Amino acid sequence: MSHDIDERIEGALARLDAQVARARGSHDALTANLTQLRRVEATVRSPRGECSVTARADGTIVQVRLDPRADPGPGLEKLLTATLALAQGEARHAAADRAEIILGKDAPLVRDIRARAPERG
Repeated sequence: MSHDIDERIEGALARLDAQVARARGSHDALTANLTQLRRVEATVRSPRGECSVTARADGTIVQVRLDPRADPGPGLEKLLTATLALAQGEARHAAADRAEIILGKDAPLVRDIRARAPERG
């Protein structure tokens, strides 16, 4: 009888070890995917190409480039501001698309990212 108990305990421990290994694998995969999600960027050019902006989904501006031929007149500030906002919005959409692949379209994180992203025009 004690032999049966030992076998059952060993079987239970083996199943538990397998569950822990699967959980660690899932955790590692999710961590890698979330790292990729944090690095999602989008680059947007102004309609006439005067500037381009690269942004991350969290709103971080990675890069702003001005065409050296761009007119530094009074409309440039407004153009830059609009292009910055577009780049940030596109980065949020790209992050939501990536999160949807990882987590599914009904995941709370996906819904939250989409809610914070402006409508695409």
